[in-house]
Amino acid sequence: MVRKRVETVTTVPRYLGKMRRIGEAVTGDPQLAMFYAISLMAAQRSGYGKYKSAWEVVKRALVEANIPAALHGLCKAAMNEFINKVLTRKEMSPEDWRAKWERVVGASACDVIVDTLARLPGATQASPQPAPKG
Repeated sequence: MVRKRVETVTTVPRYLGKMRRIGEAVTGDPQLAMFYAISLMAAQRSGYGKYKSAWEVVKRALVEANIPAALHGLCKAAMNEFINKVLTRKEMSPEDWRAKWERVVGASACDVIVDTLARLPGATQASPQPAPKG
């Protein structure tokens, strides 16, 4: 079983110090490194990460739809690819995505993933044009 992350009183200062050291190694400027660390800390505390937050909602929907837990890892991969290649980069059509993943996780799981992502605020906001490769 995976150990849950436990936040203590030292979590925030340790994370801030680690990010400052990384920022200083990259930029060489202590002031810029501190700005970098504070920005990362604010993003981390505000719950950044569209993939992680989307997965939490999709996973609950999969459980409610009685999709076997053994398929949840594959469903997560399918969801990540849907967000990345269909919504964000527009490299793949929803029909192509469905054809690929229906064989792997089944039609009902694909329906749950797409329906849940459609209900998330901002999940369907994609870039206006495909991202350039390279």
